[in-house]
Amino acid sequence: RCNRWVHAKCENLTDEKYQLLSKLPESVAYMCTKCTECHPAEWRAVLERELQGCIRNILNALLNSRTSTHLLRYRQAVKPPELNPETEESLPSRRSPE
Repeated sequence: RCNRWVHAKCENLTDEKYQLLSKLPESVAYMCTKCTECHPAEWRAVLERELQGCIRNILNALLNSRTSTHLLRYRQAVKPPELNPETEESLPSRRSPE
């Protein structure tokens, strides 16, 4: 077990991830990057799963909220953009119709 301090900046942790890290159970031991033999470190993998779970909960709450149903209707009416980057020439003009 590593006895070094957690420096959020050194570990490239956002404020949200640092807060989640402080709330992980004691069974998830922090080890600094220098002491970690396998990458990513176990604590980082657990942290990412926790963050994804939190994001999923927020998304589910939004999807189930009556106040966001208009967004769902909009999403169904508009074709989602392609994930492939497009050239500037192939993009529709942003000028207002005259």
